[in-house]
Amino acid sequence: MKDRKKLTYFEAVELLPDTERISVMKLIAPFVLIGRSFSKLEVLEMIYHCDEDVELSGEIFISMGHGIALTKFDKGIFIETNDEKLCKYTIL
Repeated sequence: MKDRKKLTYFEAVELLPDTERISVMKLIAPFVLIGRSFSKLEVLEMIYHCDEDVELSGEIFISMGHGIALTKFDKGIFIETNDEKLCKYTIL
């Protein structure tokens, strides 16, 4: 397993896509994901309230376009990212 890369609030915000709605997926059980579109403001609030528990997602979620992981919750929450911006943090 690779080392986890923690993100600050500002680093995470920089990685968000330039859209009004952002896709968020939640892992509710092994191999079970639910997804929903949130407003950018709602996503900013999620990231803010997870302060210490924001990190880069693993390779699988990054390959699905969801490069931010919020690990404060029992299961992971994965937020859509801008692929071009994400390249400065990781190369798959």
